[in-house]
Amino acid sequence: MVICISISEFSGAQIIPPAMGKAKSGSWFALSLKQNIGQSKKWSSTSFIGQGWKSNPDGGSLLQKPQIFILNEELFHQFAPQWQYSMALSYQLKDEYNSTPPYEHKWPRQRQEIRIYGRLSYSLKNNHLIFSPSFRPEFRKFYRPDFHRPEELFQIRTRFRLKLTVNLTPDKLHRMEITSEQLFSTSKKNGVDKWTKFAYKESRFAIYYTVSLRHAPITFNLGYMNNGVGIKNTYDVHILGFDVVFTNPFRSKKQKK
Repeated sequence: MVICISISEFSGAQIIPPAMGKAKSGSWFALSLKQNIGQSKKWSSTSFIGQGWKSNPDGGSLLQKPQIFILNEELFHQFAPQWQYSMALSYQLKDEYNSTPPYEHKWPRQRQEIRIYGRLSYSLKNNHLIFSPSFRPEFRKFYRPDFHRPEELFQIRTRFRLKLTVNLTPDKLHRMEITSEQLFSTSKKNGVDKWTKFAYKESRFAIYYTVSLRHAPITFNLGYMNNGVGIKNTYDVHILGFDVVFTNPFRSKKQKK
């Protein structure tokens, strides 16, 4: 989730929750740091640390069991007034659970992931609205906790997103953001020569309310995401997300003036 529009209209105002696997509901909390690089403000960095929890597939508390821990670093370059690209590296640690009652941990209990991705975004905007489609290709490498080879070795995934930002006040301190994202992927399994068919896997629809403090470089984001998974035997996961973003805490005195 984000703050100050001065960093970039593209970067987004919130950190959308990740998928939580098979569940009824889930929750997500993140702390983020956004920092301009250089005087031109064409380059910026976004770092965040986040933790997700989920319920069982048949219901339960939003905080019933741990699901995912993420460390993420993304470097943005706004190379034209309406265009931006980014490069990112992410580490994720996911808890793995059985899909049948009592939904206990699998063995091994967790799976590690190293993810490399890029993003290309375009923006149309006026004083009240920002519309931004984006394209995000990803390469994902999976490991067991002991770094042995898991069942799924690699995944190549593509994400297409549409985002609409609505400024609720003239000073743009209060905003509403709506996103729709569709994900397609292909995987390489352990012991199998061929990759799986590249196909649609899931959709993510989110709505967020964002408020930035007037006299402090802090933004709060609260929202909801619906994660619709699959084409056959589909299921939906309802996720509540909250994050806090600190923007440009390392500005020089010259920049602050």
